[in-house]
Amino acid sequence: MKPFEYKGYVGTIDYSDDDEVMHGKVINISGLVTYEASNIKQLKKEFVKSVESYLKFCKENGKEAQKPMTGRLTVRLDPQLHLEAVSAAMENHVSLNEFISKAVNNAVHVS
Repeated sequence: MKPFEYKGYVGTIDYSDDDEVMHGKVINISGLVTYEASNIKQLKKEFVKSVESYLKFCKENGKEAQKPMTGRLTVRLDPQLHLEAVSAAMENHVSLNEFISKAVNNAVHVS
């Protein structure tokens, strides 16, 4: 099942057999924002309410809400590995960015 998305925030969808309740948490911030409900439709509503509550809490307390992941990432590589990655990207006629994106995608989506 695809995770929930709202205003760039992503939420998990889980079920507890012990409690017979659906629950989840926002995963692309470091703070703990959770929600629960008895069915998937209500869980989605609770997810949205939790994100809105988080944003309201931050605003009311003068704190900056964590931004969801932007897609920009700085990576430090060993210089030799960097050279090899550039060479491999050139051989495949793609940019280094595209080459690294494909490598990460392949690593994350291993079956």
